[in-house]
Amino acid sequence: MTTADRTSNLKHLVRVAGSAVAFRILPVSTRNMALLLVSVFDVLLYAGAFSVVLSTIFSLSGWDRFILMLLGLIVVRWSLGCAVQASRLAGFTEISRPFLRYPVVSTAIVAMGHPTLIFALSMGLLIPVLLLTGSGVSSTPIIWWGLYAVGVQAFWNFLLVLLVLYMRTHRWFVSEMPVFLGFALLLIISPVFYQFPDIPLAASRILTSFNPGSHLLAAYHNALWFGRAPSLEVLPWTVAFVIIVAAAMLRMRFGQPTLLASFGESGARVETLTLRSGLWLHDHDYDHDHDHDQAPGEGLTRFRPWRGELPWMTGRELLRLLFHDRDERARAVRIFTGLSPRDQEDVTLDLLLPVFPDRIRDRLCCAAALAKPGGVFLDRLLDLMEPEDIQNINLAARNKRQDGNAPLRVRARAGAAQHLVRGRNH
Repeated sequence: MTTADRTSNLKHLVRVAGSAVAFRILPVSTRNMALLLVSVFDVLLYAGAFSVVLSTIFSLSGWDRFILMLLGLIVVRWSLGCAVQASRLAGFTEISRPFLRYPVVSTAIVAMGHPTLIFALSMGLLIPVLLLTGSGVSSTPIIWWGLYAVGVQAFWNFLLVLLVLYMRTHRWFVSEMPVFLGFALLLIISPVFYQFPDIPLAASRILTSFNPGSHLLAAYHNALWFGRAPSLEVLPWTVAFVIIVAAAMLRMRFGQPTLLASFGESGARVETLTLRSGLWLHDHDYDHDHDHDQAPGEGLTRFRPWRGELPWMTGRELLRLLFHDRDERARAVRIFTGLSPRDQEDVTLDLLLPVFPDRIRDRLCCAAALAKPGGVFLDRLLDLMEPEDIQNINLAARNKRQDGNAPLRVRARAGAAQHLVRGRNH
């Protein structure tokens, strides 16, 4: 790989990271900003509620305890948010494969984007409170130790997200409920509700030995609160975790199995057409059902119907993540809107992907495929479309061909393919 290729790949990941940070907050609106503020400040309610319980039942109270609990909840919530988003967005890996160079890493970055923004805003509010109230410390070396703790946790979160993606795509669990249960256990045995002096030394050693999250929380507490360098016990855990995850990733195959179910062949006769010189011509080499996994050839990218579990995002958010170029993204929106004007698709784009009907999913996939530079193979995406929609696909396909002279191939049921052939002179 040349230096230019590395630079290009790095720029690509930077653009993905930028889109990930903007995910859930763009377009800027009153609703999105309100949700952002609620996400930042709701941890105050949790810390307040827990403080009331501890004060009432266990007679444990005080400003210092509240701040440490608030800091612990902010830290734990960052990891929890990344893991939950990874579970909900796992289907993005397959959808983004034709568009993004590193679909698994890109999905991990997208999953971490919004929780990381919430964490940064929460810490940005907490640190001034510590300084204004005389709590914690403000010396430069301690701030660097705090950044060190943030960096370690960010790395752990990335590995955690990869692990959740692997488990979701291999259907080890089918929802994020196991993630919540795991973090509930982690929260109970971490120094968030309790402090180290609250429990016997032997119990403290047991809990911290088997709970790597305790080391991270201790690092934050020592650096930002007590003014001490964090314990380097974090490092052995990090190295061990890296070795375990790296060994597991050597066996990971994110492509198969997948959350997107394969589009089963219905048994109906299919036809394959290729657009050449303005005409849709039959390509009989691809007409047989037993050849449905044959490579599309000619530098084409295959697009199949999205069936199964789609990521929890709106159609508009999906296009924003798939297309970093504004012109391409705008073209995808125009194509999708024009496929069936009577259905007011501009409204449908603001619905969540999992609630899309199959026919709308196929139109969105077609729009994204035709907006993407390069040759495409629309494999069974026209099967559920009405004649009017197929004619609109025909028009969009011809426009793509004229713009970039990109090769196009379509495979569909015989009736849908014939609508393309009949409309070739329109």
